[in-house]
Amino acid sequence: MVDINHIYLKEKKKYIGSEILSTSSLYSPNSETVLNYIKKSYFHNQFTNRGPLVEQLEEKLLKFHNTKYCITFCSGFWALVAAIKNVAQTNKKYILMPSLTYRRLADAVLWAGFTPLYCDIDPINLGLDINSIDPNKLENTSLILAVHPLVDCLNAYAISQFALSKSIPVVFDSVESVNEFLPDGKIGEFGNCEIFSLHASKLINGLEGGYITTNDSKLCDQFRKFQKFSFNSDGELTEKYSMNAKLNEGHAAFALASLDELDLLIKHNYVIYQEYLSSERFVSEKLFIRRYNKKFRPAYKIILAELNPKYIDCRDELIRILNSIDILSRTYYFPPLHTKRKSLIATKCLKLKNTDIYSKNLLLLPSGWQIKKNQVSPIMKLINKIIDDIYFKKNGR
Repeated sequence: MVDINHIYLKEKKKYIGSEILSTSSLYSPNSETVLNYIKKSYFHNQFTNRGPLVEQLEEKLLKFHNTKYCITFCSGFWALVAAIKNVAQTNKKYILMPSLTYRRLADAVLWAGFTPLYCDIDPINLGLDINSIDPNKLENTSLILAVHPLVDCLNAYAISQFALSKSIPVVFDSVESVNEFLPDGKIGEFGNCEIFSLHASKLINGLEGGYITTNDSKLCDQFRKFQKFSFNSDGELTEKYSMNAKLNEGHAAFALASLDELDLLIKHNYVIYQEYLSSERFVSEKLFIRRYNKKFRPAYKIILAELNPKYIDCRDELIRILNSIDILSRTYYFPPLHTKRKSLIATKCLKLKNTDIYSKNLLLLPSGWQIKKNQVSPIMKLINKIIDDIYFKKNGR
C-alpha cells in the first residue's frame, strides 16, 4: 500500500526544501547589534530590576506608538493580566470579549477574577463586532477587551466611543497589530491602554516579554507597582495583587535590536504576502488569502487562508498532512472559547453566527522571516494537490 504522506514529503523536499516552515515570525536580529546592546548592561552591572536597556526599550516603544507611557513586562500574558486587574471595574463581574481569539484569553480573564462575556465577530475584519451586542447584557460588564484580529484591524475609535457611551473601560489587545496606523491614530494610543507581546512569534522579537502603552499617568504607576511586587520606597507591599513581572536586560537587548531592523522584516513580509497573492491561481479557487488593508500600513506578518465552503471539511486533514511534512499550518483560533466551557453570550439572539462560521474555514500558512519567496508557489501547488486528494477520498471518487 502506497504511503501518500511519503509522496507529499518527497515532493516537499524536492521543490520546497527540507527545512521546517513555520507560521511564526521568528525574526533573528543581527547578533553584533544584540551584543552591543548587552554591553551596556555589563557596563552598568545591572541585568534585571529595570536596567538601562529596559528603560531604553520603553522610551523607544512609547515614541514608536506615539504614547506618553510604556511599561514592559516579562510576558504579554502578564501584561494582559495587569491590564485587566488595574482597568476593570471591580464592582462588576463580566468582561466583554470575542470568542474567536487567543486560546488563553479566557484563562487570563478567569485568573483575574472575572467571567468572560462573549460577542460575535465582524465577517469583514474578524474582530469584535459591537453591532452584535445586546445593550441590555452590559449592565454588569466591568471591561471591554477588544482584540485586534490577525490580518485586519478593529475600528479602535468606534469601539472607544462605544465604551465611553456605556461608561465601560476598554483595553485593546494589540498583540497582532503592532505597526498599524488607523485613521484616528497609531495603534498604541487607544482606549485606557493597549497590550503587546515581545514573544519570538511576534513582530518585535524579544524572545519573550510584553508591554503596555497608555496615556494615563495613574494607570502607568499602577502597572509599575504590579510588576515589582507593589513595593514602595520603604520596601512595604502596597497592593494585594502584584508579582515580579519585570523584563530582564537580555530580552530587552534582543527586542531593541529587532526594533532597529523592523523595516527590513516588514519588507520581507510584504514580498512573501504578494507572492501568496500571485500564487492563488495554483489552488483552483479552493482557498484565497485574506487581504490586508494597505491604508493601515500593516506588517504583513501572518498569512491567513480562507477555504471555499465546498472544501471546509478538508481543513483538519489538510493541516494534519501539512504539519506531518514540516509545512506548519494551524487553525485560526480553534475551537472558539465559548465552546470550551459554560459561558455567557452577549448577542441579541444568544448565538455567535459569524464566530461559528469562521472558526471552521480559516487556517494559517507558513510565513515569517525564515520562509523564502521561491517556496511559496510550490507550497500552494502542493496544497492544491492535497485538497484534491482529501476531497475525492471523502466523496468516494
